[in-house]
Formats: sequence, C-alpha cells, structure tokens
Amino acid sequence: MPLFLIEDFEPATAADIASAAGRSGGRLVEARTATDHTHVFAVAEHQSRNQLETALEAADVPADDIAEVRLVGADLADVHAPSAPQPRYLVEWDIPTGLDMATYLTRNESTSPLYAQIPEVILRRTYVREDLSKSMCLYNAENAADVRRARDLVQTPVDRLYELS
Repeated sequence: MPLFLIEDFEPATAADIASAAGRSGGRLVEARTATDHTHVFAVAEHQSRNQLETALEAADVPADDIAEVRLVGADLADVHAPSAPQPRYLVEWDIPTGLDMATYLTRNESTSPLYAQIPEVILRRTYVREDLSKSMCLYNAENAADVRRARDLVQTPVDRLYELS
C-alpha cells in the first residue's frame, strides 16, 4: 500500500490523523510534531491519496500538503518496533531539480555509511517524496549542531531542521 506524507502547519493530533486514515481504509504509520508546535509531519498507508484527503477533510483535520513518499533506510517493522527510540530531529532537504529516484537512492546508499564517523548521530529513516521535491530524514542526536555536522559529512544540505516533541 502506498505511503503518504501529510504535512500540517495547524497541528492536528496524531489520533485525529490516525482516526481519519483508519475510517477510510488506511493506517497511520507515524506522526511527529515540532517542539514549537508549528508543524506536524504524519505518514499514513493508504490505497488512495484522494480518499485519504477526503477522509481528513471530513474529520476537519487540516492538511497543507499530501504527497506520496517512499521509506528509505528502514522498513515499516522498524518504524513500529516498540523498542525503537523516537527520533529527536527531522531534517528537510529540497532536492535539486533533475535528480531522478535511482540517482537519489544510489547517492543515499553510498553516503549512509559515512554516518558511522559521527556516532552521536543516528539516522533512523528517510522519507523521500515520489515527485522528488524533498526528502525528510529522522535522526537521534543530542543536539541540532551534531545533526548539521553529520549532514555536512554526507554533503547534503539542511533546508529546514525541526526538533521533535
């Protein structure tokens, strides 16, 4: 079943998103909220973007953007593992135009081992939009400076960085 990123600048609760997705035949994969409560990132499994959007609207759950995404560097079992630490930071990267998915995935695979050089930063997973407009990486780290240092190491910009609650 496809995965969809639901972005919201007027945060709804994860329960609201999960309920709307569930009533329409999908399920919430995960939801992350910025500590300043200005942004919610949710990922849901659903057969149809249009049905998901309709369900969210019917539940009065605002969604500023809904886009199909691909999970990279983990699988759904990793996301749902009860013992998995919750990510503390989310980094958005606006992918340059002209980059195709195969090139993106090859680049990601070749740079991921470099994170071992900064053991205080753990890349948990990445969601990349199928339209390749951006990717979102979820990290565990003590501070944002360490995340930025890790991104510099893999030569990938930080367009936006959110500390997660």
